[in-house]
Amino acid sequence: PPHLYDPMHESLFLHAGGFVWRESAELFGRIVSCMRDHWATPLGVRCIEFHTYRPGGALLDPGHRDVGSTLTLSAAAHS
Repeated sequence: PPHLYDPMHESLFLHAGGFVWRESAELFGRIVSCMRDHWATPLGVRCIEFHTYRPGGALLDPGHRDVGSTLTLSAAAHS
């Protein structure tokens, strides 16, 4: 189920239960491979989130940092 931050912002945790690897193994395998090819430190995937922002929605904490992450990758998907 989605995590509702507020009515304008929700998030799905795609890494939970191995969902992303079952449903999009080729795509995420290519992303992880590319990250590992271009980063000196060994990398693994800690968390994969899909955020939905509705009109008026935004990240609640402008100072948010992914503590514990070596690298954070954000991508915008539009339909």
